[in-house]
Amino acid sequence: MLLWRLLLALFVSDFLLQNGWLIKSKKYIWGLVLHCLIYLAVMLIFTANLLSAKVILTLLILAFLHGVVDYGKNLLHPLLDNKEWLLFLVDQIIHIITIILAVWFISVPDRIYILSCVNRLFVDLLLQYLILFTVTVFGGIFFTDSILKVILKEVYEKDNHQYQASRLIGMSERLLITIAVLIEHYELIGFLIAAKSLMRLPEIQDRNTENYSNYILVGTLVSYSWALSIALLFNKLL
Repeated sequence: MLLWRLLLALFVSDFLLQNGWLIKSKKYIWGLVLHCLIYLAVMLIFTANLLSAKVILTLLILAFLHGVVDYGKNLLHPLLDNKEWLLFLVDQIIHIITIILAVWFISVPDRIYILSCVNRLFVDLLLQYLILFTVTVFGGIFFTDSILKVILKEVYEKDNHQYQASRLIGMSERLLITIAVLIEHYELIGFLIAAKSLMRLPEIQDRNTENYSNYILVGTLVSYSWALSIALLFNKLL
């Protein structure tokens, strides 16, 4: 199966064969070219017994597009410096999509396999889950912030940079809570609460302010309540 070989080549090139030096070098054209050549070499190795003129041309196109996407990521990085995680996700999704499109056009077995996977996914159900995670994870930001602005406005506005990190933590927590509800392992939520309590305790003690501890407590309860109620409602209705 060509698809899985190319996906493996992507992840090996991006995660295993990229050290800190190469990541910094990708800010320059020569660094991008070097990374793309490594990616091309790995793809050629992993598809050695499937190589043909059409496959080699496709690999060259994939390596070129990989460089274009990474170059675009470099351009956007200064504009989204505090959202590097988002750039990383979008970057990897685009790479994966280009691979899927490539094998779709050059490999009939891969095309049949992709179609069978899509049929098994049930598109409507997939969209429902996307809606659920969007509402719980991202909608929870606005819901939690709106409560905190009213109840603890002074603390909320005092150190906005610190609370940007809290929002990211909250997103991760709501994601885990939603998954726990969907798989019906509610004990994971208790473990999450206990783990957060242990990790946040030194920070609260260092701040030594009642308002800050209230901020953490209220924010956590509101965030958890949002994710839990939406996920339970989803389970009940669907």
